[in-house]
Amino acid sequence: MTPVRYSSVAAFLAHLVALEKASPRSEEDERILSVMGGVLAELSSDERDALGSDSSVSPTRRRHRERAELNLSRALTSRGLLAG
Repeated sequence: MTPVRYSSVAAFLAHLVALEKASPRSEEDERILSVMGGVLAELSSDERDALGSDSSVSPTRRRHRERAELNLSRALTSRGLLAG
């Protein structure tokens, strides 16, 4: 089975949220979540937290989220999961 490729970091994050909320999940959903978890594991816990935070609250949070998104983009690209 070919891996899911994303057009953007935002698309990856939206898919992640949708899969996390899905009930019940198919075996394919679980496989995709496992791959997504592996990508997210490459980020620090602070970066993972920043991805889930509201970046409109402060300039500092916005910078942290932007940095986390950049690192997520690099992780997705290195795994061939981000369409170029």
